[in-house]
Order: sequence, then structure tokens, then C-alpha cells
Amino acid sequence: MIGVACLVTINTDVGGKIPFKDKFVHFVFYFLFTILWFRTLDSKFPKEPLVKKLRIVFLFGFFYGIGIEICQGLFTVTRSADFFDVLANTTGGLIAIALLYINRSQKLKG
Repeated sequence: MIGVACLVTINTDVGGKIPFKDKFVHFVFYFLFTILWFRTLDSKFPKEPLVKKLRIVFLFGFFYGIGIEICQGLFTVTRSADFFDVLANTTGGLIAIALLYINRSQKLKG
């Protein structure tokens, strides 16, 4: 879903002229992407250490985001690679990782 959304051109201007709207969308995509991937990995490998699963999920999302940006630059005419998209993706993933870690730590303490 993220790959398709990042590689196709959508001609509708949803939300009007909101500054940095596309960066917010990147942030939200990768925030949710990270949480959903973690939940999947966590359910399939419950005995693996938390930090290992978080690291795997973050790195996968990070490199996936870079790959998508490279593909935008190489294979599309209407899209371009953008460092700030990678930064927004990474920030969304990092905040998701931090919240997942805090959530799990609180559960273990309680």
C-alpha cells in the first residue's frame, strides 16, 4: 500500500494548501507501518527479545522508505526523490518504536 501510494500520482488536492502536508502523510504512513509490522512480528515470534524485534522493524521500514524514494527518482516522471520524505518516514518510525518500547516496558512493570 505504501509503495503504491508513493509511486503513483494522485491528482486530487485533498486538504488544500496545508504546508508540509506530504511530510505529515509520510510520517503517518511510516508510524502506522512500523506499529503494524511490529505487531505482526511480535505475534509470530513472541519469545524474541523486544529490542531485537523493534530494531528489525525499524531498519526494514527505514530501508524500505529509502528504496521507495530511489524508485521515485528513477522510475517516475511526476514524482522525485526527496531527503525530507526519508526524514519524515524515519521520524514516524522512530516515534512508533519509542511508543512501542514505552508501552511494553510499562506492561512489564505493571
